Amino acid sequence: MITASLDFGTTNSVAGVNIDGTIEMIPLGKKGLETKTVLFYSFEDKNFYVGDEAVEELELDTLGRYLVSLKSFLGSKEQIETTLGTTTYLLEDLISIIIRRFKAKEVQPLFLLLKISTENCLERRSLFILMSSLVLGMGWLFMLVRFLSNYL
Repeated sequence: MITASLDFGTTNSVAGVNIDGTIEMIPLGKKGLETKTVLFYSFEDKNFYVGDEAVEELELDTLGRYLVSLKSFLGSKEQIETTLGTTTYLLEDLISIIIRRFKAKEVQPLFLLLKISTENCLERRSLFILMSSLVLGMGWLFMLVRFLSNYL
């Protein structure tokens, strides 16, 4: 069984996969396993930057908006929104941008981590279905699991 997991923290985030009881951490950051749970919108190129890339844009004095601690607003009963450029984004939209970027970083290493026997068509077919669903975003579940307890 394969489980992809994301610890979406208020300040930092980490991700990993559990493949039949073997846990592999996925590096979300440029220099390590974790990255800042931040979002930067550049007014110059109209792009979003997430994690370490967002921090780099801020340090380069790129004209834009730096958004931090978005998770802390999830419990609000009010609708949280902001306008970036000419588009208004709900809080959920901004968080989904972060999670989609994290997800993209998780999918690629799965190809390297999964060892599938070329003799077993069912396993290869299952891998194809799994990878297609991850790439296309169908059926993707982020579950907060206790795999980090193995590292603490």
